[in-house]
Amino acid sequence: MTQWIACGADLELVGVNVTVHRQSVVRATSLAVGLAVVVSAIAMTKFSGSLSVSMLVLSVALAVVSSLQPSRRISRDAESIRRQLDLATAVFLDLVNVMVAGGAGIETSVLAASHSGDGPGFALIRTAIMRAQSARVSYWDSLAELGHRVNVSSLIEVAHTVQLAGQHGARVRSSLVTKADSLRKKNLARVEFDEEQRTEKIGLPLVVLFMGFLILVGYPAFVQTVSSF
Repeated sequence: MTQWIACGADLELVGVNVTVHRQSVVRATSLAVGLAVVVSAIAMTKFSGSLSVSMLVLSVALAVVSSLQPSRRISRDAESIRRQLDLATAVFLDLVNVMVAGGAGIETSVLAASHSGDGPGFALIRTAIMRAQSARVSYWDSLAELGHRVNVSSLIEVAHTVQLAGQHGARVRSSLVTKADSLRKKNLARVEFDEEQRTEKIGLPLVVLFMGFLILVGYPAFVQTVSSF
């Protein structure tokens, strides 16, 4: 269910200030309510009975839907960034594994891998790594904190995996390889599901178009057949 005000995690992901978002919600609500009042007044003046009541209900419903649009838009954008961050996490782990296999240390590999990609996902990971450097805390703790803050479970799972593996390079690399493979499979399954959903959405208009074509072609023949009797 869409919230009246988007949650803090969504606002942080899309880079929108809470105050600015509240102002946009107030503006959208004021505009929608004003439009509903005008439409309702016209309906009561021009129509009577159930039609007037129906117009009033429709106006209120449109006002409510319009007032929720800013939060819906932010939630949709935030979900898109979360998916990108999930994909970026899997790629990031693969890069770390490749560098560790080449003889680099864990911390060096993490730092280099965070600067090897573009997009919102890698930008968030890179910022978390830079914060960890400034605060002199573990990179993995900073990534886990990012995961909790923006509600992305893959980052939290990666940090827990490293903590369970301890500080031994071989064990950490083995754990990261396993986790990267798991994330890759999860993202692949999600992409396949999204493609199936898009295919279904595309299929419905095609069916309607085909039915319309059949009616357009068959109706004259049907009329001719009926009129011949």
